[in-house]
Amino acid sequence: MDSALVVHLMKSPDTFGGHPLAGLLASCWDFIKLLRDCDLQHVYREQNCLADCLANGSYNLDLGVCWFDSVPLWAEAALVNDRIGVSRSRFVPVV
Repeated sequence: MDSALVVHLMKSPDTFGGHPLAGLLASCWDFIKLLRDCDLQHVYREQNCLADCLANGSYNLDLGVCWFDSVPLWAEAALVNDRIGVSRSRFVPVV
């Protein structure tokens, strides 16, 4: 599922009902309500190397919740790139 769609769904909790992931979306919404200040925004992967790296690395992790106390070694370079503003391009096929 595209992250822009997830942001749209999360900003409209009344639309969860018929969605196949309604239970997961509702659980996320319940967690977000516990936070003092939370703003959901779509950010393209080119602007967030760390999120892209974590998403790709998640395929090598066990199913379930994975909590990191610090940035995993395999994602440190992506964090540094984000902090210093390294830009990157990404090939997007046009259909």
